[in-house]
Amino acid sequence: MKATPTGEFDMPNTATDLNGLQSAVEDFMSALDDCGDAWAVPIRPGKWTPSQISEHVARSLEESGKDMLGQRSKLPQLPAPVRFLARHLGFKRVLKNKAIPAGAKANRALSPLEGPLTPSAGQDRLRSAWLQFEQAWEQLDGPARSHLFGTVPAADYVRFQEIHTRHHQAQLPR
Repeated sequence: MKATPTGEFDMPNTATDLNGLQSAVEDFMSALDDCGDAWAVPIRPGKWTPSQISEHVARSLEESGKDMLGQRSKLPQLPAPVRFLARHLGFKRVLKNKAIPAGAKANRALSPLEGPLTPSAGQDRLRSAWLQFEQAWEQLDGPARSHLFGTVPAADYVRFQEIHTRHHQAQLPR
């Protein structure tokens, strides 16, 4: 184990760290099959359609893969003092509660105006985004170096993405 700059210990990254997120992505893709005629209909007035939700999750996976490597992404690029707050008030809270806080909003780059035309196209889009995230994970050697949260244990970063994906799956029509 090695200590991260936040004083936490980060275990070596392993493929098993990805299992929960991979399962969440697969479950999400399966849930798209149940959307049927509701695919392009907002889940509630003023909310996203299942198509837009699937695009948001795909973009989140792609951009998070870049972010955890410390690469420029479409996620907010916060200064260090603000990252500290985002890590403690957002990231750690999500991990502790295993839930995205009510009222949380996506940034503009991750808020799609439209999404894939069909559930099948949504599944293809998610599959591609998952592969990009997985490739980024394979390049990662040590903690995630996020411009949004700062340096955090890589397994926690993946767990955050799993919680996020499951949060949006729960929004899909059944």
